[in-house]
Amino acid sequence: MSEYGSGLIRTTMVAVPARHVAVPAKAVVLAAVWTAVGTVISPAAFLVSQAVLDGRHAGVPLTHPGVARALWRPPCWLRPAPWSVWGSAR
Repeated sequence: MSEYGSGLIRTTMVAVPARHVAVPAKAVVLAAVWTAVGTVISPAAFLVSQAVLDGRHAGVPLTHPGVARALWRPPCWLRPAPWSVWGSAR
């Protein structure tokens, strides 16, 4: 569902008629939200999976090489590409 389909685009354009200001602002907010979500979900998923794997003696400790990188990357990947937000606003 998009803003156009739900009719919320009218609210956005009434609040901020200058589209060149509204769309980048939405992109910034969207990127911040998904970065925060990824920052919480990534370590939580790692800890849950390690609890399961540790029961089978297959767990990987946080100090293992590559674990920090694996926990850092998902929040970075969840940020939307700017062109995906700006392109959908046309």
